[in-house]
Amino acid sequence: MTKLSEVEELLRKYPLYNSHGQEFPRNVLRRVPVPHIKLQPLQPSAEMFAPWYRECDELVKCCEVHDKAGELFDQWYSQRYMSNKPPGMVGNVILSPSRRD
Repeated sequence: MTKLSEVEELLRKYPLYNSHGQEFPRNVLRRVPVPHIKLQPLQPSAEMFAPWYRECDELVKCCEVHDKAGELFDQWYSQRYMSNKPPGMVGNVILSPSRRD
C-alpha cells in the first residue's frame, strides 16, 4: 500500500459530522437578541474637568509653598547663623597669611 491509500483508508474509518448539528443546512441558526444599551449623555468638558483643574491648581500651590520653605530657611540661616561668622567662612574664601617681602 502506498502512503496515499493508507491515508484514504484512515479517513474512511472516521465518519464526517457537522458541528452545528445534522439539520444545519436546513435549519438556519437563530440570531441572539442583543439588548439595547443606553449610555448616559456626556457632560460638557468644562464641567467634567473642573475638579481636575482645581486639584492641579492646589498641587501647584503646594509645590510653590514647598519651594518657598527652602528659601525661607536659607534666608533665616544666613541672617541668624552666617551673619556671626567671619568673612572668610561666609564667602568660601580661604584665609591665608600674606607674604611679606
